[in-house]
Order: sequence, then C-alpha cells, then structure tokens
Amino acid sequence: MQQTTNYNLKKPGMTDTVADSIPAYATNFDTIDTLIKELDDGKVDRISGKGLSTNDYTTDEKNKLAGIEAGAEVNNISDADANELTGGGETNLHKHAAIDVNITDTGGYYDSTDVEGVLQEVGSELVTHKADTMPHLIRDITNNKTYRYGYQMQNGITQFIYEEVV
Repeated sequence: MQQTTNYNLKKPGMTDTVADSIPAYATNFDTIDTLIKELDDGKVDRISGKGLSTNDYTTDEKNKLAGIEAGAEVNNISDADANELTGGGETNLHKHAAIDVNITDTGGYYDSTDVEGVLQEVGSELVTHKADTMPHLIRDITNNKTYRYGYQMQNGITQFIYEEVV
C-alpha cells in the first residue's frame, strides 16, 4: 500500500483489497483527527474588537519607551544612587569595604584640597582592593553565613572564588 508524501497516510491502490483499504481509511481518519486537534490547541482565540494585529500601547507608554536612549542598561545603579537608596549603609546582600570621605560643600563647588584628598584616598583604596583576591563580602540570609568572594585568572580563564568568613 502506498503512502502520502507529507503525513504518510495510507493510500490504497487499485490492486489493494477492500479488506485492506477499510482499516487504512480508519487509520487515516485517526491521524487526521490528531493533526486537526493539534492545530486547534495551538490557535489563538479571537478577541472581540481586535483584528489580526493591534497596537495596545498607550501614548504614555510609547513616549516612555521613546525616551530610553539606545544602549541603555537595565538596573544599572551608580554608587551615588545606591548610597541614596541605602542611606549610605551596608545591605544584607552586598557589603563592600569603603572609606569615609568628607567633602566640604561650599555652595555647589568643592574645595580643590578636598578633591585632591579624596582622589588620594580612593586611589589608595583601589590599590588595596585590587591586591585583595577576595575584596567583597556577601551574606547568605538563608543560612546566615557570610562569605568573602572575588575573581582570579587561571590559565586564561576567569574563576569565581569564595570562602566562608568564620
């Protein structure tokens, strides 16, 4: 018995008997029924008042999206924003060694001596930070443990390293 090209349905020929053809037709109907059911399960129901394609964005949403500059990153919080959000304090998720820097605000301008001092302190902190292989702290709130972590290069591969702080 021959078969169709696309779905391999049985295709009785002139030399096939009726006894062979009837089961073939029954099998074909089962196959067709299954294929139609799969199509029906995957269809999208019509929604009253909508065509094949609708634009559901409001003007406000469109304007908001249009205001995002190309290449912008999601959840990119600067240190200044993080300090504002946390009040300058440490959080349970990320603690980082930092120095206290006091800059005298003189009406929106900073004294050059203050800036030079800050740059020296930050530079010193950066050298210490880079020299420490695990300069970061994180507290796992699920088991109440604190870990130091950092990154190292080994054989050209960056590795995440950590240890529990006891």
